[in-house]
Amino acid sequence: MRSSTGTTLSIGWGGNGYDAVPADFDGDGRADLALYVPATGDWHVLLSGANYTTTVVRNLGGPGSVPLPPFP
Repeated sequence: MRSSTGTTLSIGWGGNGYDAVPADFDGDGRADLALYVPATGDWHVLLSGANYTTTVVRNLGGPGSVPLPPFP
């Protein structure tokens, strides 16, 4: 829930074969919605700093890799 407006944000994000890895990827102090796809090594991050309207996709990893959130 957004405390400033009292509204709730509901987003369908991910599915079978995706690992959720929420963390602060953009450095704004709020958790971003992030998914790792082990089969391809793709990361999909929905940025909180852009009010969850901007997605960043990067390929880092691949089969057998374990997703870890960024270090502060």
